[in-house]
Amino acid sequence: MAELKSVFKELALEIGKHLGCPTSPDEDGAYAIEVPAGDGRKQWVRLSLDKDRLGNPMIMLQSKCGSVEHVDPKTALQINGQMPYGALGIVGDTMVLRAGCYVGQGAVSVQELVVMIKHVASYADRVERGLYGDVDLF
Repeated sequence: MAELKSVFKELALEIGKHLGCPTSPDEDGAYAIEVPAGDGRKQWVRLSLDKDRLGNPMIMLQSKCGSVEHVDPKTALQINGQMPYGALGIVGDTMVLRAGCYVGQGAVSVQELVVMIKHVASYADRVERGLYGDVDLF
């Protein structure tokens, strides 16, 4: 696992450089990347190592997009039905957009992760704009 964490750190920093975006580590060993979302807006996408229910290593992407109290559950499910990748969910009192990919021998490339990060940032910002208008909270 230590080797995987080291590779993950290198990968997260490389992705930040590839995107030309600030990348910040947190206390849990995850990395946050500040992704431009258009019109001067930005969206933070958090990358973390996790495992699926079978124990397979994954990189989880997550971006905050609103407070649970501001999101209608039916609307959230409708948005989920429109997204080609990822899903809205609740973490604590926050609505987040999450997506994941497997890691391992050739499971994912930097280019694929860059596309996924941009997708998560774009959709999370779209939800945030729908909830709060032009206010850029996350």
